[in-house]
Amino acid sequence: MGWLNVEITLSLKLLTFFWDEAINTACYVQNRVILNKHHQKTSYEIFYKQKPKAGHFRAFGCLCTLLHTETGPKFDEKADECYFMGYSSNETAYCGFYQQEGIDYEEVFAPVAQLDAIRIFLAYASFKGITVYQMDVAFLYGTLQEEIYVCQYPRFEDSANPEHVYKLDKALYGLHQAPHDWYATLIDHILANCYTRGAIDQTLFWKRERDELILVQIYVDDIIFGSTSDSFCKEFENVMKQKFEMSSMGEMTFFLGLQVKQDASGILIHQGKHVNDILAKFHLMMPT
Repeated sequence: MGWLNVEITLSLKLLTFFWDEAINTACYVQNRVILNKHHQKTSYEIFYKQKPKAGHFRAFGCLCTLLHTETGPKFDEKADECYFMGYSSNETAYCGFYQQEGIDYEEVFAPVAQLDAIRIFLAYASFKGITVYQMDVAFLYGTLQEEIYVCQYPRFEDSANPEHVYKLDKALYGLHQAPHDWYATLIDHILANCYTRGAIDQTLFWKRERDELILVQIYVDDIIFGSTSDSFCKEFENVMKQKFEMSSMGEMTFFLGLQVKQDASGILIHQGKHVNDILAKFHLMMPT
């Protein structure tokens, strides 16, 4: 359970000064969760002679709220949004990082594909006999528009330059402007490869050559695409691989809660899994 924090951190490609906090968090959780085979107790219980508490556990990197303890003007904000980055020596205390609007970020808006647009995309693909594919692109490639500096992590300062700070080059996952900067970086790359963006739906792109057509729909870092030509699909994948670390997920089967079945007769979308989950939750499933 604890080492999952480390794997997630490395997979998200966080900067190295966050890795030590991920490892510290992993150790913190393991010492309070994993039982010693010989004593059948956790390391915490063996050392402190009492069972550890686990009610304060949180997912590493999750959104949290930092309450202001100092009293300020009546209409001042009473809290800031920040991101959970570990535990302090106090059982009930946490470590976190937050941004200030107007200093660390300005623009945060990024267009997002609507569910109706996805349905229309699939309906048109079914009409044209197009197979729709899906890919997932690493989210951390957005180029920051602002200058953002972060201090050196406590206990890991550069002894020769303790007052120096880090300057971020790419948008970290969790920054307020990360979606906006990611979208801008992605769009610049797609448009540079002769794709056209929709005038109304800013998340829809297409490219046409003679009688062949390719359609691309973007939902943050999930992309669906399909073409009347297999070579167009391969070309699009190569275009994405030139700049981004991406994983092809094959034919589209599940997207934004929609289950998708594609065959020679067309494309069927349904929410059978969601219905079954609701029935199971309220114990309404009929015995098989």
